[in-house]
Amino acid sequence: MCLLHGFEGICVLHDDPDDIDAYADVNKSSEGGLTQKTPSSGTLVLTHKKTNSTGSARSMSFNGPLETSENRRKKEMKRLEGFKQKLLVGLTVKRHTLDNKPIKGRLVSNSSFDALFFRIGSSTKLSSSIKQKDVTLSLQDILEIRAGIDPDPEFPRYAGTAILRKTCNPMNANKAVSLISTDKTFDLEFSTTRECLETIDCIRLLIALLPDK
Repeated sequence: MCLLHGFEGICVLHDDPDDIDAYADVNKSSEGGLTQKTPSSGTLVLTHKKTNSTGSARSMSFNGPLETSENRRKKEMKRLEGFKQKLLVGLTVKRHTLDNKPIKGRLVSNSSFDALFFRIGSSTKLSSSIKQKDVTLSLQDILEIRAGIDPDPEFPRYAGTAILRKTCNPMNANKAVSLISTDKTFDLEFSTTRECLETIDCIRLLIALLPDK
């Protein structure tokens, strides 16, 4: 509940430029009150009760955008499809390990998008076939996706994993993520924070979409 200059209702902030058309007009009615056009899909109406000269209540309405769950789902799926195409080509990453310095390579997916593999090198040739030197991680085996700035459950005072704490520059922790399974981790550092966050979100969505077995 919020109060906006005497307007009592639910307040929704929305800064998506794609949804500007969701706002509906507010026009004066023939009776002098405020009335609204039929709200477009995904709009929210804020109402305020005001007493007129006869003592009866009339409504003042304001339309603001409210993104529906269906619209959010469509946006998520569109974003995921774009991410899949990036995975087929490969995302530029560094893989951190305890044994070596960070290894430059690419994070790639197979064509069914149920497994990831780390490929050494920087080739952008479109290929989803697993090569002998690739390190593979099945999405089904991922137990945890931990951002480089997330607390370590075993050592809550510290962030990330032991591997990232040892080999990743702390200034780059917001670009890193660990994909943790029972027998291995992909401790990855991306080129940008945006790319890292997109990977976290989309891999979680890919896991959620895996068929039940």
